[in-house]
Amino acid sequence: MEPLATSLLLLTLAAFPAPQFGAPQPQGPVATASAVVEHVSAAPGGTIEVGLRLELPEHWHVYWSNPGDSGLPTSVHWTAPEGFRVSAPHWPAPQRFVTGPLASYGYAKEVLLASTITVPEDWKGGSVKLELRGDWLVCHDDLGCFPESKTFELEVPIAAGPAKPTAAAPYFAAARGATPRALEGGEARLVKHPEGMALRVRFPDAVQQPVPETPPERRSDFDLAAYEPLFFPFESGHLEPSAPQRATVDGRTLELVLVAPLDPRRTEPGTLAGVLVLRPRTPGPLLSFELLAEPPH
Repeated sequence: MEPLATSLLLLTLAAFPAPQFGAPQPQGPVATASAVVEHVSAAPGGTIEVGLRLELPEHWHVYWSNPGDSGLPTSVHWTAPEGFRVSAPHWPAPQRFVTGPLASYGYAKEVLLASTITVPEDWKGGSVKLELRGDWLVCHDDLGCFPESKTFELEVPIAAGPAKPTAAAPYFAAARGATPRALEGGEARLVKHPEGMALRVRFPDAVQQPVPETPPERRSDFDLAAYEPLFFPFESGHLEPSAPQRATVDGRTLELVLVAPLDPRRTEPGTLAGVLVLRPRTPGPLLSFELLAEPPH
């Protein structure tokens, strides 16, 4: 591990309370990590969907790209031959974990951080060898935090024609369903509020003739009040992660009060980018949207 990364890790671990005396410590890795691929092969000029999958025991979690008050983002680094293009990881919508006065953003139970690898059109090899290096910090409220890492090698056949899905294909489908999408036809804006700042999100009007592919927010029966909203900023320092985000709903408009950190050096953001997660109050799929909120007029 690089010296700077080691220093950051030590500072991060110092932010957590010491494990309870006598608490059982993990023997070996906490997370079950695997490198997975969505299809058994890829065509020249096509793409390969690959990912790092982490399975976690109950009460453990890993971190999102912005970890919140403490923690470290999970790192996914793919190495491919020259000419192959590798995307950044696609981050599913996170959840918030509150421990005392601190709050962090991340994932419990399992997460798949997928990347898209584009194959050169002139690739002549019968297969491609890929290497994955994953690094993550896994944490438990009582037992503390532990850095883990693992390196994998994958060999994917390159062949023309359609490819069959692997046994891991459902994990990729689930991750895509949990990945924030654009709020087409909607609008996000920061507005002044007596408590500081609020995020006002106007959802699009319902379509007149929905089809099976029509997203929930475009249907006439969409009810914002049936969801618990939470906004996750992409960058730290703009919001207090542990502060409640009080919500008001007026038809298809949502307003969330956002509490800024008590830092005299802090400056007001011009725009605020992040992910709005709508978690249903009754069993059902969550909705998540990537937003760029414009500053107040």
